[in-house]
Amino acid sequence: MLLIKPKIPSFLESGSYGCVAVRKARALNIDVEESLREQYPNLRSNPHSIHFVEIVDKKDVKIIHELSDAKKLIKINCEFLEHERSALKIGVVICGRQAPGMHNIIDGLLRFAKNHGNTELIGFTNGTVGFFSGQHVVITEENFELYRNQGGCEYLGRSKDQIRTKQHQDSALEICEKFNLNGLVLVGASHTLTDAARLTDIFIKKNVKTCVVGVPSTIFGNISGNYIEATVGFDTASKLYSQLIGNIMTDAASAVKYWYLMRLMGGDPSHLALESALQTGPNAVIISEESSRESETLYTIVNRLCDLIQKRHEEGKNFGTILIPDGLLAHISHYSFIIEELNKAFSN
Repeated sequence: MLLIKPKIPSFLESGSYGCVAVRKARALNIDVEESLREQYPNLRSNPHSIHFVEIVDKKDVKIIHELSDAKKLIKINCEFLEHERSALKIGVVICGRQAPGMHNIIDGLLRFAKNHGNTELIGFTNGTVGFFSGQHVVITEENFELYRNQGGCEYLGRSKDQIRTKQHQDSALEICEKFNLNGLVLVGASHTLTDAARLTDIFIKKNVKTCVVGVPSTIFGNISGNYIEATVGFDTASKLYSQLIGNIMTDAASAVKYWYLMRLMGGDPSHLALESALQTGPNAVIISEESSRESETLYTIVNRLCDLIQKRHEEGKNFGTILIPDGLLAHISHYSFIIEELNKAFSN
């Protein structure tokens, strides 16, 4: 595993790439637009921050540039084309929960630094807690080599994954200026990306040069869009689960006397349970969102599963496999209220 070098597009490997703004980001509706302007006023009004940007082969940059007829887009792309490669100092913080591929993000940054040249990578240890206090290591090939392609996030570690309060944000700004960072890479899930957006808005307002980059990394697969095909870790997690589920299904079919009910991680939404079901074909899978849409109660769900077990018994099949996402109770009305009350009680 340590010697495997994941393949990336040849133009990224050779460093022959460029950035192009392709289109303006638009809100789904007026309410969303108003919320964005209220919560991210500086980010939303900045012309460089409200466009989707793609990294493409350098030979395609000119073609994409010529195809655009939007004056603002042409101006932004001209600025990208004129940008010269200069010395860079990039910080990395692991904010989210462990997910396969987190170490590969650092590996990718090392490969970028090698191609770019004159680049220093600063890894902040112990997550956001270490980031706020400036705990760090200089990331090199030598001290990272034993972590390449390995799961988890042991190389840098993690803590509470939040940059939420004003004190957090002030500490982040202070550290970025202290280390003279050109870029800050935050690796995590949806909360981390929200924190990255808020931090960017503050940096724009205070004219801090650090560019904040959020990398979606979570096994839940709960971040998606036209420019995000999948989150880092989701594919590996779904394949691992599918392998374990497949083994159990084989055991059930061999013993012909067991029913296996397996609860899968995934929270909200039920993407991991759904993907694992598509890959393995269990006898039943509960989708939390479907149960919520149909206003199912726990009693209804249990009855539905019992009907399935009874029907298979009548066919002489006294075995089977059922997948259940761990976020199910939060989608059942009378349980969701209890969960909300308990969360409020524990937060006080």
